[in-house]
Amino acid sequence: MHETLLIDKPGTFLGKKSRRVVVKTPDSTEEFPLLKIKEINLVGTGISLSDDLVYQAVKQEVQINFQDRLGRVYASIVSPFLNQTVATVRAQIGAEDTEKAAGLAKEIVLVKIANQEKLLRYFLKHQRVYYPTNAEKIGELSNTLDSLGEQLLVTSFKPLNYHNQLFSFEGRASDSYWRGVKLLIGGKVDFPGRKGRGAKDLVNSLLNYGYAILYSRVLAALLANGLLPFAGFLHKDRSGKSSLVLDIMEIFRQKIVDETLLIFLNKKKLEPTLDQNTLFAFSQKVVERFSSTGRFVDNKNYTVEKIISLQVQGIAAYLRGNKNLNLVSL
Repeated sequence: MHETLLIDKPGTFLGKKSRRVVVKTPDSTEEFPLLKIKEINLVGTGISLSDDLVYQAVKQEVQINFQDRLGRVYASIVSPFLNQTVATVRAQIGAEDTEKAAGLAKEIVLVKIANQEKLLRYFLKHQRVYYPTNAEKIGELSNTLDSLGEQLLVTSFKPLNYHNQLFSFEGRASDSYWRGVKLLIGGKVDFPGRKGRGAKDLVNSLLNYGYAILYSRVLAALLANGLLPFAGFLHKDRSGKSSLVLDIMEIFRQKIVDETLLIFLNKKKLEPTLDQNTLFAFSQKVVERFSSTGRFVDNKNYTVEKIISLQVQGIAAYLRGNKNLNLVSL
């Protein structure tokens, strides 16, 4: 199954033939069945598509994303007839700066810290055998994350000023986490530490691209479940910022992108700068993660794609009045 169709060659035209996507370049023509595609990602400039394809794609709930060369989604085409229920939207807007909002934001940070600790401990087994000095340091950083999670668990927050307190915990945890990731990467490639927009080094470029893929999947899940992507609870609302998408992404970054990157770096000998072949190979590995399975809060196994959808459904129900909020730690 193709799931994600990635187009990044200038001069490419995408059209429709029956229920198939036709991809034409100056050198070749390929066809892909829409039934096997979940999203179409158009990266860079010089790519065009037909309105017939757009119509058929939204009809079959295939999301079309436009990304810059750094992998950042700057526009998406989705159907306006998704499940945007009035009750969910009103509940989401009404929850702003309430105890419910503070509770959701706190739970997101708790799960993020738990997932960060889990990732470091997962790779720690290998470090103990081959890099015992690193293993000791990574173990200490894992313990720091565990301690921060325990402190956060017993900390209460007031509805109107919880953001800064939560980001204090999140910031300290992220500092320990990325120091641990740097030790795990070792000397394979240079990693100057986590950098977001505008990063030029290989590791951060791949991370940013992987997060862009995750962004598009979370956005699709939010829209399908009637939630507004721009009204978040952990990340503050800001013009042009999909704050709720960023909130939900915090739960899944470690398992879907970070772990994939570390495995990718261990298995490949890479140049220090990003090239299109490396970008394509890594993006395919990230996409494959969505088809892998994990255990959800109901103790049943689902694909990661389904878990994202179930998690968003649970958050929507919580905002509408369900007292139980169970976020998954993959």
